[in-house]
Amino acid sequence: MEPIKHLLNEKIQLRQLRTMRKEIYRKVAPLRVEYHPSKEPIPASEKEKLTYTRLFPGGVWGWHLYDCAWFHLTGSVPASAQGKHVVIHISIGGEGLVYEGSEPTQSITSVMSYIDRQQASVGKTTLEIANPAAGNEKIDLYLDGGYNGIQEHVH
Repeated sequence: MEPIKHLLNEKIQLRQLRTMRKEIYRKVAPLRVEYHPSKEPIPASEKEKLTYTRLFPGGVWGWHLYDCAWFHLTGSVPASAQGKHVVIHISIGGEGLVYEGSEPTQSITSVMSYIDRQQASVGKTTLEIANPAAGNEKIDLYLDGGYNGIQEHVH
């Protein structure tokens, strides 16, 4: 296959996968996302003492390779999501460790290799909140993130 034709086919396939992903995940409520950037990692014991700045959808937080940040995600599951499987899709253009209180609960990562781009999901970017949801669950999570050069917008 010619290189140009191959790239065109890949672009079409990626567009189709993105369309399918939008049908799988439906947004039920916004989260408030705040962050505290740093050049070096900050210990988890300090996360609640930091000053956080609001980060809106489409915002960019990592400008230099290996930048670090603490993220604070807050919100609630709406009553309309009762009985549904509720997850948060986290895409920070790098890697991170999610904390509930002082306990790390899950790691996340963005695209790690070429083959990941061909899969139905990208990296490990979902965090389960409830299955099934009762509705009105409070969300108060921290994420220790590291930027690894994949310039993505937060969404």
